[in-house]
Amino acid sequence: MTYIIAEIGSNHNGSMAIAKKLIDEAQRAGASAVKFQAWTPESLYAKSWLADNPDAYNDLRKYSLSIKKLRYLANYADIDFICSVFCRQEVDDLVDTCDLFKIASMDLTNTRLLKHVASKKKPTILSCGMSDFGEIKQAVKIFEGMPLTLLHCVSLYPTENDQVDLFNLERLRVMNRVLPVNIGYSDHTTGITACLAAVALGAVCIEKHFTLDKTQEGWDHHISADPQELYALVKQAQAIKEMLTPSVGLPDIEQRKTMRRSMVASKDLEAGHELTEEDVIWRRPGTGLQELGTLTVNVAKGQLLNETDTR
Repeated sequence: MTYIIAEIGSNHNGSMAIAKKLIDEAQRAGASAVKFQAWTPESLYAKSWLADNPDAYNDLRKYSLSIKKLRYLANYADIDFICSVFCRQEVDDLVDTCDLFKIASMDLTNTRLLKHVASKKKPTILSCGMSDFGEIKQAVKIFEGMPLTLLHCVSLYPTENDQVDLFNLERLRVMNRVLPVNIGYSDHTTGITACLAAVALGAVCIEKHFTLDKTQEGWDHHISADPQELYALVKQAQAIKEMLTPSVGLPDIEQRKTMRRSMVASKDLEAGHELTEEDVIWRRPGTGLQELGTLTVNVAKGQLLNETDTR
């Protein structure tokens, strides 16, 4: 089954009631995990920049959740709880709370943070937006001996269809030459089509922003799936995975009997006659004679020939 992450991010708009409702709806839709973000204004931006941008600072404070609140939500959730971490203190504070850590694309080259996350020996997901293959390779090496999932990601909000480049999933698989990694997709398009296409291309993990209402005020609601879309994503991804599962033998083998063709006499024929192509026509079902031979019985025009009718 594809691992579907409902990326709540900042779509709680700072409200614990909304955060809990988002978890409820994600679980109802069948998601594998919910994901939050542990940042504070200070773990993202320099204090001087925040001082120069008071409106941005106020928004960041509004949409931030404390470690205490994140721990509460982790206990509230009945599915995997994932957090993006942006500084070493957040890693330390949440190491016993999260089932997995997530590292955002912006921090793929943040070696100091990557090494600290890796030191915790916890399964980690790493988004690869804005990164070239040399940078990804260096990041992957840091996680040697740990379960690591790389997510193809385009850091544009929204990502247009002609910018998605899903064939990068296949390119990322070369990282298995460095260390064993899983390959998935983090989506910033509108709708769920790109996610489903990624599943068909072998993505084992899908991360999709999730909201209760796409028209809400906030940063990511417009590129998020609503509950109905998340439910559709989970169900359709499951169907796609089933379609990609190799069958044992030929599942339609029994259909040969009814759908293939057998020899039928094109005219009256007598016992001892050596059959030729002109003596037969081919009709359903496929349970009759398949090879020419010598008749051992008389047959009438239109009669289905059986193996016992020739020698």
